[in-house]
Amino acid sequence: MKTCVILNPRAGGAGTIRESLLRAMDPSEGIVIRETGRAGEARALTERAVEEGFERLVAAGGDGTLNEVLNGLAPDFGRVELGLVPAGTGNDFARTMEIPSDPEGAVEVLATGVVRPLDVARLQTEAGDRWFLNVSAGGFSGELDEHVKKEIKETWGPLSYVRTAFEALAELETYRVRLTLEPGSSEEETVREAAVNVVVANGRYVAGGLHVAPTAAPDDGLLDVVVIRAAPIARLSLLAPQVAVGGHLDHELVLHRRVRTLEIASEPAMPFNADGEIVGTTPVRYQVLPGAVRFLAPAAEE
Repeated sequence: MKTCVILNPRAGGAGTIRESLLRAMDPSEGIVIRETGRAGEARALTERAVEEGFERLVAAGGDGTLNEVLNGLAPDFGRVELGLVPAGTGNDFARTMEIPSDPEGAVEVLATGVVRPLDVARLQTEAGDRWFLNVSAGGFSGELDEHVKKEIKETWGPLSYVRTAFEALAELETYRVRLTLEPGSSEEETVREAAVNVVVANGRYVAGGLHVAPTAAPDDGLLDVVVIRAAPIARLSLLAPQVAVGGHLDHELVLHRRVRTLEIASEPAMPFNADGEIVGTTPVRYQVLPGAVRFLAPAAEE
C-alpha cells in the first residue's frame, strides 16, 4: 500500500522511528517518509500526500502532529487510512487506542493492525473550524496549554503539565458557562454552571495519561463532556488525584454528560484548545462525525 509517513523530527525517538519504519516496511511497496520543519507543516504535507494519491498516511509524532494530519484530511477523512506512531510528550490518543509506546511495537501495528472506523470531533469557533480525535478543553486546561512552553516540555517531558499546573493555579479564573446540550433537538438541555474547566472528549486521556474521560470511546458516536465546577483551590486539589485514575465522574464538583452536539457560551470568554493547541474562545460549538476516519488500530487479541 502506498504509504506516506509524516514524521516530526523534534519528537522523542524520531531517529528510532525512522529506523524501525525502514526495517519493517519495504520501500518498494511505496513508503515515503517526509519530515516536518515547522509548526503547521504536517497539515500541508498531508494535503500534498492526498493529492499525490497515497492510500495510507501515518502521523509519527505527538498528539499535535496527529491533529495536524487529521486537519489536513478534512473534511473528507475517509479518503485514506490513518496510522499513528506515537513519539510526543503526551501520546494520549495512542493510550486510548492501545498503540504501543515503543517505536517497533507501533510500527508493527502498521503491518498487522486492522482498520477501524473512528469518530471525528468538530470544534467551531469564530476563528474557524478545527477537527480533533482526542480531547478539547477550555478554562484551566486551556490556560495550562498556554503555559507549557517548548523548552519546559523538552526538559520535563510528561511531568511538564504537572510542573506548569502550579503556575496556572495562581491565575485560576471562574467562568460563568452556559452549555446547550443537543441544541435544536427534542433532547435539548441547557446547563448553567460556575466552572474552572470544561472538557469535551472523544478519547480518554489528556496531559500524558490523566484519565479525564474514562467512559469516552472514539467509536460510539458520542462526545463526553466533563465540567469541573468552581471551588476553592484546596477542594480542587483534592479532586485532582481522582481525575488521575478516572474516579471523578460522580464527584460533587463534576458534571458529566454524553452528547452528539454541544454549544458553549461563557462570561468571561473561555479559551479552548483542540488536542493541546489553543484555537479560539467562546462561543464554541461541537459536533461528532461518527465513523468518519479509517484508523489503523491494533488487532483484537483472540
